[in-house]
Amino acid sequence: MNLGGLPMTPEHTFELLKTIAAVVPATVISVWALISQRRQVKPRLEVLLSPIFWKTIDGKPALGDDWPGIVVRNQSAFPLRVCNVGLKIDKKYYQFGKPLLNRDSQLQESEWPYEVAPRARAAFYVNYGTDDGRRFTKDIPSKAKDRLTWEAARGYAITECGREFVSKKLSRQSLQMLHAQTSQKPEKVAGQKE
Repeated sequence: MNLGGLPMTPEHTFELLKTIAAVVPATVISVWALISQRRQVKPRLEVLLSPIFWKTIDGKPALGDDWPGIVVRNQSAFPLRVCNVGLKIDKKYYQFGKPLLNRDSQLQESEWPYEVAPRARAAFYVNYGTDDGRRFTKDIPSKAKDRLTWEAARGYAITECGREFVSKKLSRQSLQMLHAQTSQKPEKVAGQKE
């Protein structure tokens, strides 16, 4: 190798290789540390639609007619404060308002913002007894009820810092399972009004 017309001695080649051997691992480690640090400070929230199942008289689960709930899982290494959840259909947002929170298998009213601990999850459902819940059922298009909700809607959650997280589209297998559940309407569901 010839740099600027000067001959490269074996000692120069050895020094150059030593320098490269020192710089490349240091660069790789620095890039890895930067990526790792960014992952630790970046908010990550997974949003899922949560079906509502009722138990039939014989104890089998049946998919209910209610709007699905929204489950948020905090994948961050720090707590996140959620201040809005709901359904997104096409480009419009339909917020639950002040939803019900599933705590220890009991539905309770939640307060905004709701803090989700690291690696924890929370499930929110429409509270039909509030003005927000009635507005949600009035505003949401009836067209979404004609199709399976799971095909038309995506769940969303917005954190206190303004970051928006939207659920992914369900897989074809999951949609087929939900279609099968909706075609098997039970005659009577326990706890449901006649």
